[in-house]
Order: sequence, then structure tokens, then C-alpha cells
Amino acid sequence: MMLEHKASSSSLARVRRGCAARAGRTVSSSGHYHHQVDNKNYTVRVLRYPDGYERVLRYPKDKKKVVANRASSTMAEEHQSSWDIAGARTTGVEAEPKPSASNFEQVQAVTRAEEEEEATLVETPSSIPNTPTELLRKQRSEEFLLSRKLEWDYVKSSYEVLDACPWPEPRPVWVLGSLDPTGEAQTFTLRTRIAKGETESELEGLLGKRISVSHLTDGVVAFGGREAADAFAEENGPDLLVFETSSGELFQMASEARAVVVLMKGLGAMPSARMLATVLRNQPELDT
Repeated sequence: MMLEHKASSSSLARVRRGCAARAGRTVSSSGHYHHQVDNKNYTVRVLRYPDGYERVLRYPKDKKKVVANRASSTMAEEHQSSWDIAGARTTGVEAEPKPSASNFEQVQAVTRAEEEEEATLVETPSSIPNTPTELLRKQRSEEFLLSRKLEWDYVKSSYEVLDACPWPEPRPVWVLGSLDPTGEAQTFTLRTRIAKGETESELEGLLGKRISVSHLTDGVVAFGGREAADAFAEENGPDLLVFETSSGELFQMASEARAVVVLMKGLGAMPSARMLATVLRNQPELDT
């Protein structure tokens, strides 16, 4: 056991001496190469490893000069002036040809226009709030409430809710409709809130205060002119169709269905179907 241990120790010592000798040769050879292989801008150093692998490194002598050359050189020059490992496979990048004077002016004009457009987009404030707090603040502002009040009043002034025919003689009217999957025509209606004045008066007499009482029913949207009906249908969807009928038949049909007629006045610009549906569903006026 002692002899084996000594033999192992001597073998280990020989291995260590061999590694140290190879390392010394590597250092001396690299230092020798360091002094011999110099070019104008770089210092070259060769590293040799015990397994026979060699690695050549290039270091720039003046780092500030290399940085300045990178900033002013083309892509190909930047690739050449970068630190490199000799022997590694590299793919050169060809320098792009310089544009002509006319093309250069066109590129500058396009770039300038893009920068101006971006600056305009950045400077122009968005009307859409970014946070829920900003949204609530905007909805509670005087300008927003006044604008909403004016829009609400305008929509309410564009129609009349009727439960009986206002004309003594029959006349043509136009209603909106659509086709169901089976191809049958369906009347276009919007849910409409109807106040019950008699019930409100009775409750006021009993309770001593006014209480709003109302119910929702279907409202058949009708027009007194064909042009107004066509314009409304065109602006609010391709599925809406216009049908002509008589005033007597319209109110008779509404009475049988326990519905009302929403007669559009057709004066000025028509409100959108979305805004009209909102106002019809909530008849009471907004408070400012």
C-alpha cells in the first residue's frame, strides 16, 4: 500500500511538472508573439492550451480612436474595426452605395415629414381618457354634462310618441323593417318608456309626493317621408329596409300589439339609432 501510494504520488508530480512546463511555454510563446506580431492599430496575442488548442486575440491599441471610427464608418468598416478572434469564420458586410443627391433629398423630405407627423401626434392630446379616474372626471365636468344635455334635448325634439293616429284622413307612412332567417319581414321597433300620468297623480294624492311611474313597450319607428326613411336606414345598417303602409293600418297594428308609434319629424339631421334607442328607453330629462 505504501509503495502504491508513492508511485501514485510520483506520477502525480510528473503530471504537474509537465503541465507547468507546457504552461510556461504557453506564456513565453504568447509573450514572444505579443512582441513580434503587432500591426498599426492592434496588438495580437496567442494563447496555447495544454490540449493543443490555440486562440489568437486582437486588442485595439487606442480604444477612443476605435470608438470614433465606429461612429463615422459604414457598417462594413464597423465590422472590420471590431475586436476579432483570428481563425474564426466571419462574413463580411458590403457597404451600401451612397445615394445620389436627388434620392438623398427625397429621403430627407420623407424623414422630415414622418418626424413632423410623429411630433403632431405626440403634441395633440387624446380625447379618450387613459384611466378610470380621468373618465369619471370628464363625465362630471360641466362641458360634458352640457354637451350631453344638448344632445339629449335634440334627440327628444326629433320624434313624437303616439298611441293614436293624429291625422283624420289616411295618408302614406314609411316604417323600417328587416328580414328574419326564414325571409319574412319583421317590423323594426325600439323599446320605449311610457309615463303613466294618471297613476302618478293618484299616488301623489295618496302619498303627498310625486313618484314617477312608467312602463316599457315596443315603439314602431315611422317616417312621414320616403327620403327621411331611406336616409335613416342607410346610416344605421345595411339590414334595415323601408316599407310603405297607410297611417290607419300602422296605428291599428300598433294597437293590437300594445305598442306605440315613434313618428320621426324628419327635420334636419337624424339622430343615430343607438342614441335614439337610449333616449326612448330613458324618457326623463337629464339634470345639469
